[in-house]
Amino acid sequence: MRGKKRKAQTQKGIDAGRHKRRKAEKKYVLPSPKRTVKKQKKTLKPVTKVITINLSKLTHDVCYKRKAPRAIKEIRNIAGKLMHTKDVRLDVKLNKFIWSKGIRNPPKRVRVKIERKRNEDEDSKEKMYTIVQHVMVDTYKGLLNECEVNE
Repeated sequence: MRGKKRKAQTQKGIDAGRHKRRKAEKKYVLPSPKRTVKKQKKTLKPVTKVITINLSKLTHDVCYKRKAPRAIKEIRNIAGKLMHTKDVRLDVKLNKFIWSKGIRNPPKRVRVKIERKRNEDEDSKEKMYTIVQHVMVDTYKGLLNECEVNE
């Protein structure tokens, strides 16, 4: 019975299906027109933001010997995305706070002040850089994100 079905399928049009696929491949599609107008980049201004970062959520599925280093990387990523800069510098006190309970147990949450500043160096690639500092708090409950523009 099986052999008969296969014969029937080949006669009915498995080859015909291949023929249709080849026809579809031969169609020429015109390339989409490219934009000639470039978007202007926003000029970045010095800004300060105070936020709470939930480190336990960010280091959840990480091997226990990589938790503190991953927490630092995640803080860098968050600060870079928030301030639109690639140059992110962490304060020594923040680093000490994250490593205070060892490599396995970084704190659950951390309150940080993220500042975007103008670069003093003339020859640097980036015009702005971000510095992340630790803010000591008794409790993390009821805290809101704060933002202020510096000039």
